[in-house]
Amino acid sequence: MGNIEFDNPQVRGGVDFYPSVLEKAIRSEQALNLTIVELYVQGVPTRKVSKIIEELCGHSVSSTQANNCAAKLDEQL
Repeated sequence: MGNIEFDNPQVRGGVDFYPSVLEKAIRSEQALNLTIVELYVQGVPTRKVSKIIEELCGHSVSSTQANNCAAKLDEQL
C-alpha cells in the first residue's frame, strides 16, 4: 500500500495536543471494562458475557476470550 505521511499539528501556547475523539474512545473502553468486571463479579457465565460484549461492540467474542479478558481485568484490580 505504501507509506502515509501526516503533518504534525501545531500547538500554540505550550498546550499539549490531545484529540477530543480519543476521549470518547477512552470513555467507551472504560465503560466496557466496568461492564465486564461487573458481570464477572456477579458470576455471569462467559457465554452470556460474550453475547453481551457482542451486542455492545458489534464484534463476536468467544467465551474463552471473554474469560481471558475478565482474568486480565481481575489482575489489574
